[in-house]
Amino acid sequence: MFRVRACVVAAVALAALAASPALAADAPSYPAELHFAPEEDLEAIDVGLIDDAGETIDMSAYVLTDASISEALSRAAERGVVVRIWQDGDEARQVGAHDIAQRLGPSHPSLEIRYKASGGPLMHLKGYCIDGQVFRTGSANFSHSGLTQQDNDLLVFHSREACAQFEAKFAKVWGAK
Repeated sequence: MFRVRACVVAAVALAALAASPALAADAPSYPAELHFAPEEDLEAIDVGLIDDAGETIDMSAYVLTDASISEALSRAAERGVVVRIWQDGDEARQVGAHDIAQRLGPSHPSLEIRYKASGGPLMHLKGYCIDGQVFRTGSANFSHSGLTQQDNDLLVFHSREACAQFEAKFAKVWGAK
């Protein structure tokens, strides 16, 4: 009986949400690709997207320890792509030598890394925008295990509007230093 009642309540709630004109009017619709690990190699998807960047990559990364992602970001910076990475400072310190800043060093003039200060809410974003056109987000951290071994998702939106929303958040935190 409880299960039937819970299903009815859930169905009514979903119907109410779907019928809400305010939600429907405000909810953007973007074309997207949806991928799942470990069935798919999310690391390869990320590397491919980063390798296609031509002008800019703005990335928010709770964890950024994956060697393949670090190498792809380095290649992008070497070919002149402006790469800006905003990380959780506490997490970067905790992973130490595995973090991208330690892997790449200061030799990339078009790559800049800034860190969220300690305290306040956890910086747990895992996304980036490429050339103002491709937005990647999802539950997967930029770590080898997060991208290849754990149950995670990765969404890729080919949308200037989705990038604009991400870039608005990124600009706010990037300027906060």
